[in-house]
Amino acid sequence: MVLSYQILEFVRLHVIQKKVDLLKLSSGHISRRFVTNASYARIKYVAGYCVFKLRKKYQKQTTQSCTIKQSKAKTNIKSPSVV
Repeated sequence: MVLSYQILEFVRLHVIQKKVDLLKLSSGHISRRFVTNASYARIKYVAGYCVFKLRKKYQKQTTQSCTIKQSKAKTNIKSPSVV
């Protein structure tokens, strides 16, 4: 039982060491990425979508806040004030 555990532990440590060695070799250089025209098109599309959604959100908030203020003003005018 102890011997099988020791063998298993040796194999596990050996595999981990090999993985570490591979990471050391592969992290030495980073490949340069190139941005193509298609990449620019995707970026512009996503940016346009985000701007559209934010504009729609803030327009909705502004419209709702204006209608709430107007409805409150109308109710204040209609209700007689008791002095």
